[in-house]
Amino acid sequence: GETEYSFSSPTNRFDYWLTTPLKVIGNAGVQIFKIALLSADVEYIDYSGIKMHHGGSYDFYDENMAIREAYKSVLNYKAGVEFRVSSFSLRAGAAYYESPYKETEANKDAYVYSYSGGFGFRDNNFFVDLAYVYTDRQKLYYMYPYSNIEPSINSLNRHTILATLGMKF
Repeated sequence: GETEYSFSSPTNRFDYWLTTPLKVIGNAGVQIFKIALLSADVEYIDYSGIKMHHGGSYDFYDENMAIREAYKSVLNYKAGVEFRVSSFSLRAGAAYYESPYKETEANKDAYVYSYSGGFGFRDNNFFVDLAYVYTDRQKLYYMYPYSNIEPSINSLNRHTILATLGMKF
């Protein structure tokens, strides 16, 4: 009683369009006596709104339904502070990215935390910035998704150093 569908392409190519999720960002910043700057961002992203489209006869119904059933909307938070004395700046920031998976999904507790710090120097026509970013990410991984084998916990700890040099002319 099952029907199997298959599509083949002589060029091994399949074209489709992807509608990305709705994203709304709100932010606020406060400058204190030209010495300090405080900022905060909140992002709303509706991952359940991702849709696949094709101009042909295939409608991606099953794929779009799986997206709606697995994903949800999230709020992500970012905050930062900068202190400036003369031509030198000192910066720090943090971010939290909520899991986009619904409560019924295995990765409902997945997360990403990010912390950064850095300093900068600005002159009339020259600037240099150096930053360090630590990212902590955790997600479950199922080697065999439809078995009773326990998942592994994948933790990623990434250390990134960023440098920017610039000249105005």
